[in-house]
Amino acid sequence: DVALWPHLCIQSEKRIIDSKIVYVGIRSSVFRFKWACGQGRRAIAKSCGIARSTVDEYAKRAKQAGLSWPLPAELDDAALEHLLYPPVIVLDYPRPLPVWADIHRELTRKSVTLMLLFACALAHKACRDGHVVLYQRLPRLLEELALSHHDGRYRKLMKSLLKADLLILDDFGLAPLTTDQQRDLLEIIDDRYDRRSTLVTSQLPVKHWHDILADPTLADAILDRLVHNAYKIELKGESMRKGRSKINQTSIVDKSKSL
Repeated sequence: DVALWPHLCIQSEKRIIDSKIVYVGIRSSVFRFKWACGQGRRAIAKSCGIARSTVDEYAKRAKQAGLSWPLPAELDDAALEHLLYPPVIVLDYPRPLPVWADIHRELTRKSVTLMLLFACALAHKACRDGHVVLYQRLPRLLEELALSHHDGRYRKLMKSLLKADLLILDDFGLAPLTTDQQRDLLEIIDDRYDRRSTLVTSQLPVKHWHDILADPTLADAILDRLVHNAYKIELKGESMRKGRSKINQTSIVDKSKSL
């Protein structure tokens, strides 16, 4: 899966052991509710404020790691994280270089940025491999979803989003999301989690992505879907639009003074 997402903010809970307060990550809570308390996935998801698919994901990874309850006393959150999500081994093999002349030509087109061109390149490759790709600007998509709640098109629109093998959500983070918009975004991400690929682009640094999601619980749930299965790519440099601007700011200032 391809996505650009920020860090995961793990909620914590307090547990008293030997008269000492110990902070246990939400994953440990999931395992305790499942193995020690015998709760079902729905009850665990509600208690921890996460999706049922996330509960299943944690349980699957715990089984693969050979974990059982109680967890070893020396297993802290960092060690548990390493067991559940071991480092990905990247194979070193030669990759074909892009055609730089084509890239330069595309960047001279109006409204084309390096970020958008990179996303389109991935989408183009997916299409050539026979996958269905859908591009959506996230602000407009959220507006469309808000309207669909009132005219009965919501389920149909959500199904159309799920059909795409690769969904590109462009311009994430242009403005803070409302609670209703966060819920709609969570439904999109949750439907596609572990089933389809999602690519998210943003001009906002990833370390601030959690801040624009007003509801902390929904923010954690949204980011938790993709953070561990995502490739995070940060493009650096000045805006391409700024470099292509034909307006000479100095001449404007000079003309205003002469007037």
